Amino acid sequence: MKTDMELLDEENENLKKENERLKSVHDLMNGTLQTQAKLIAQLKGDLDILNDEYKKQNVLVQRLSELLACPDLQLENERLKLENS
Repeated sequence: MKTDMELLDEENENLKKENERLKSVHDLMNGTLQTQAKLIAQLKGDLDILNDEYKKQNVLVQRLSELLACPDLQLENERLKLENS
């Protein structure tokens, strides 16, 4: 039969192993989180670029519609702007 001290030593060793395992899991998750944060930042930048391009194209379409002076095209452009908002 094990003494109380032996049982406490075993429990202490088990807790040390669990602590090391949890540290490893933490480090792995932290690395994954940093990678995902970088990807999110990159995607936000890409989205900003796409939004800028969309705005430029919309201005161009609007201007061309005005130059053509066709009410139907202006209405269609307004409808498309509403759909994409």
